[in-house]
Amino acid sequence: MPRTSAPWHVWPAGIAGVAWFGYGSYCYALLEIRDSGFVQLFPASVMQAIDALPYWVTAAWGLGLGAGLAGALLLLVRRPRAALAFAVSLVAGLASYAWRARAGALPEGAMIPAVSVALAAGLWLYCRQATR
Repeated sequence: MPRTSAPWHVWPAGIAGVAWFGYGSYCYALLEIRDSGFVQLFPASVMQAIDALPYWVTAAWGLGLGAGLAGALLLLVRRPRAALAFAVSLVAGLASYAWRARAGALPEGAMIPAVSVALAAGLWLYCRQATR
């Protein structure tokens, strides 16, 4: 059976996901390996707050970003498992964000985690709708 071309809106959605979650995964990796050039961009108080996070919160943060990147790449190659990857990203991101918000471990006005969760939710819904 010949493969039909992807609708035009798959490309902006997938590219936005790759850009956001790819950059987030890159920054997360630099924080985890403590890249000196990257870490020095943050005040010591931010690094102390990151270091004080429970391991499961840090793992959920990384899983949310990695699964979001995987979902975006799967979306671009039009694989139905993209929805599952975005669902994992959404649940992991919500768990990490909710714990940090409840514990007061989010800096004032921190919107990046909220944007990640919103993007994962939007892309998950998009993929679910596209596979129907």
